[in-house]
Amino acid sequence: MTNWTVRKQEFPAINKAKTALIIMDYENDIVKPGGKFEASGLPAAVAASKCITHTAAVLNESRETGIQVIFARVAFRPGYPEIPDIAGPLPTGIRDAEALVESTWGSQIIEELAPLASEVIVTKHTADALCHTDLDQILRAGGISHLVLAGVATNNCVEATARHACDLGYLVTILEDCCTSFSEEWHCWTLNNVLPQFATISDSQGYIAAIRK
Repeated sequence: MTNWTVRKQEFPAINKAKTALIIMDYENDIVKPGGKFEASGLPAAVAASKCITHTAAVLNESRETGIQVIFARVAFRPGYPEIPDIAGPLPTGIRDAEALVESTWGSQIIEELAPLASEVIVTKHTADALCHTDLDQILRAGGISHLVLAGVATNNCVEATARHACDLGYLVTILEDCCTSFSEEWHCWTLNNVLPQFATISDSQGYIAAIRK
């Protein structure tokens, strides 16, 4: 069996006032047993990777040190008016599974990472947290130039958002142990072969150490 590992880099110097932690798609339908995507194997991969535990640690550290926290979640109105009749496999699969409907348990952010009332939640309809949302406006209004990404799946929302953020001129760092995918291979391959073009690849320990300096 192939031993998949992620090649990590030192966490870049951090300016807390210009940094935001973006937590993406940690929703019940996506990562929890009993969710609409349980059969995909993603909830099992999430449990095995302990990425929720790692993300909770960086979330708590960010709150304690005053770094802005923003949540991005994917959700749709009943009937999926945001998804065209002719759509790609991913949005079609969401619609067919009747998943991630607004105001349902499935579209809620998981309890372990529950947002505070003061924290921003951005709702999106695609993998990319910057596509057709007000996230970029919120970041620029707050003087944010460095995005630290955590989310599932690595080769979906994390990759899509990292690419877009890089194109928009943001410094991007990905916390690899706060992400996972449907398999260890997909997770590691993306982090080793694609995402280093757009972001620094670090982890929760590197992030916590950087903000404690």
